[in-house]
Amino acid sequence: MVSNKASISIIDSGLKIKGIFSYKGGLVVNGMIEGTITGEDLTIAAGGSVVASVNVHSVSVGGKFEGELTAQNEIVILNTGICSGKFLCKSLVVEEGGLINGDIKCTRWDGASASSAF
Repeated sequence: MVSNKASISIIDSGLKIKGIFSYKGGLVVNGMIEGTITGEDLTIAAGGSVVASVNVHSVSVGGKFEGELTAQNEIVILNTGICSGKFLCKSLVVEEGGLINGDIKCTRWDGASASSAF
């Protein structure tokens, strides 16, 4: 029997990993990731940290992010989120208390304009 439920992977607190990651479904980061991430929905929880080049459909940041982040849909920075780097997205939401510093480009999404945005 094939399940239609999207899977969710979790990087738990205390876990630090480095490398190139590709996933389907969701990824929740409570620990730390360094490297390159490609996937669908990314959640960096409060206490989680990502230092990476990221290409995802959407992302929610409640922890810390540093690097290049491309989200085909939206980037949401929660009130506990701290972000620095380069950001490309269709939509950006920053809650009161959330911090973002860097190059930010919000644009209508198409692969050609996205690849040359920075």
